[in-house]
Amino acid sequence: MGTLKKAGFMRRRVRWIAVFALLLFACVTVPAVGASEAESPEGALTAAEAPVPSPSDLSEREAKEREHAEWIAGPEASRQREASRTAYTDLSAGAARDLLLAAFPRQLEALNADPARLISGLRIEKTLGTYAALISDERGERSLLESSVPIKSEIGGAGKQPVDLTLEQSGDDFVLENPLTAVRLPGSAEEPIRLQSGLEVELPTSNDRSAQVLGEKNLFYPETDTATDTLVSPIAAGVEVFEQLRSPDSPERFRFAVTLPAGAKLGATEEGGAEALSASGEQIGRVLPPSAVDAQGAVVPVKMSVDGTSLLLEVPHRSRDVAYPILLDPTYLEEGFVAFNQWGPSANAAYNLSNASSLFAQAQGSSYVYGANTYGQWVYSAPGQTTYIAAATFFAASFNLPSNCATEQPVNQPHGYVGLYNPSTGGWANLGVWSGGSGYSPAYGTGWVGGNGVRWAIVGIATPIQVSHKCAFTFSVGNVTIQEKDPEAPTIDWVGGAFGSWVKNISVTPQASDPGLGVDGITLASNGKDVETKGSCKGTYTERCPSTRQETFGVGYFGEGERSAAITAHDPLGPDNKAHVSAP
Repeated sequence: MGTLKKAGFMRRRVRWIAVFALLLFACVTVPAVGASEAESPEGALTAAEAPVPSPSDLSEREAKEREHAEWIAGPEASRQREASRTAYTDLSAGAARDLLLAAFPRQLEALNADPARLISGLRIEKTLGTYAALISDERGERSLLESSVPIKSEIGGAGKQPVDLTLEQSGDDFVLENPLTAVRLPGSAEEPIRLQSGLEVELPTSNDRSAQVLGEKNLFYPETDTATDTLVSPIAAGVEVFEQLRSPDSPERFRFAVTLPAGAKLGATEEGGAEALSASGEQIGRVLPPSAVDAQGAVVPVKMSVDGTSLLLEVPHRSRDVAYPILLDPTYLEEGFVAFNQWGPSANAAYNLSNASSLFAQAQGSSYVYGANTYGQWVYSAPGQTTYIAAATFFAASFNLPSNCATEQPVNQPHGYVGLYNPSTGGWANLGVWSGGSGYSPAYGTGWVGGNGVRWAIVGIATPIQVSHKCAFTFSVGNVTIQEKDPEAPTIDWVGGAFGSWVKNISVTPQASDPGLGVDGITLASNGKDVETKGSCKGTYTERCPSTRQETFGVGYFGEGERSAAITAHDPLGPDNKAHVSAP
């Protein structure tokens, strides 16, 4: 039995280190609440670094909007609107359901960007704490998912399991298999939606209609009023309700009666939504500003007000030149589910920023003058130096342009925006923009546009030209999911060791590094068994992995006799580097 000195061992064994670069790809398609500016995450942008969409960044979006506006003003679109006024008044339940699916595919598809609905359909290999998971696609390619809502719940009764919003019948009603908040949906349109906080919301129906399951996660109630149907869809923090207005005979006023817990009050919010406050003044539920859109994608004005313990939504569609059907969308939310501590604030002007219950940015009112390229925004930075954001979904995005200011500002200024950004090239990846009357949008998914260097996800409000804000314009995003990739496997930098007179006295010290998600752990195996792993982390925002890890496997680990050793370095996406070392 010979002996190997550490330096010589390192030189001679380097060529034996086999590096397997398994590039891990992702499947489809942010953790305690309310970080302050003083608690900004590591890697958050400074004002000098932060990007803001320029007029050229907006040009493609504006060109599409102009093209769409020109088509709507044309004769074919006008003919379609005129024909739609009588085409859908009298429909069977099946035909009304088919109309909803055909007229509003984008809005319905956007529902599945809600984090809890998205999680319900993922292949989760391993949950990584409360707000993250290791996920894989059908090819076994992995990515790290960071979510603004918890990945697991125990409401379903089987311990903590991945969230699942699949509907199950319970008596005459419907419940969810494993939601984040207990929701009970009515089997009849005349019964209320019951939320975990004690809130009950009655649908604005004049007809007692039975629920029909639409897909696995939606209930459809046909003809709840004249030429009107209702869709109820559970989401992470509550439920989204859609009213389909099929003709001028459809109502213009929708009253949602709300039953409150003892001592609670219902009130309007500045943004055009509503909130329920407990007897002690704590927010226990909220309603996002509602939106309405017609079958040609044109925004239909809608106003919501609080009338006692009811929410009154007014949609004056009969006197407007609209394409039927119209989709009205109020969303009812519980509190206490989201977490955005991963997101850091960045601003170069006086914007109000908050991340308590959403990623929220607000411009000053009172004729405040903003210079060109001023912004207030929230930024998520990918960990390490080379990890990149492959895709992101921004759910419940809401841009509030007060009506008394709409005609006094440039049509597209200020604007809210979301997107992925490459700081090395200074380019946006699939930028989403809200301005003018664009209002509320259920979701914006970037798609798989992120590659090497795409390291920031951004939510903000800005203007590339000087404007004077008379009102407090706001932009917010209610939920976000981020899907990250690590473009390289860890590298085993060196392996140190010293032998005594017998192999059983060996001490082995490997060091591995990874500039992306970091090194999760190092494993040592002898003769294909007796595996021992040292070091463990998750790679998530709350538990990042070190870029360099060194571990020592001590004397007495090997049995007597000639032995081989295998060293494997892991990153959070799985074992993907191996080096084999044999004792003579």
